[in-house]
Amino acid sequence: MPNLTVTKSPLIISDKIDEMVIVIHVNSGAYYSLTPAGSALWAKVEAGDSTFSDEETGQLLAFVGEEILHVTGGEGVTAEPFSVVGTKFTDMEGLLTGDPIHEVDEQGWPALKDKEN
Repeated sequence: MPNLTVTKSPLIISDKIDEMVIVIHVNSGAYYSLTPAGSALWAKVEAGDSTFSDEETGQLLAFVGEEILHVTGGEGVTAEPFSVVGTKFTDMEGLLTGDPIHEVDEQGWPALKDKEN
């Protein structure tokens, strides 16, 4: 069992609703719905656990690719595809990265950024 150091990115917020964990990357506006395996792993990370099986380590490394977690240790373990731990959604990037207080047009509505900007 690899002994890992796992920290959440400071750009991540998360919440558990019933049995589902939602993770939001506030910089990119992407949000993630975690699978049951991902939710169980997320609970271990939030509890400060540092011992993970090789399978769990591979699942943790999938979060690294999405810039959700930072992991040190676990050398030689291959990252699982992200679909094992969650699903990524990008349909609300403009809303999640918008600043409705400062980005208001002359009509009083938020001027949300285009995806190209």
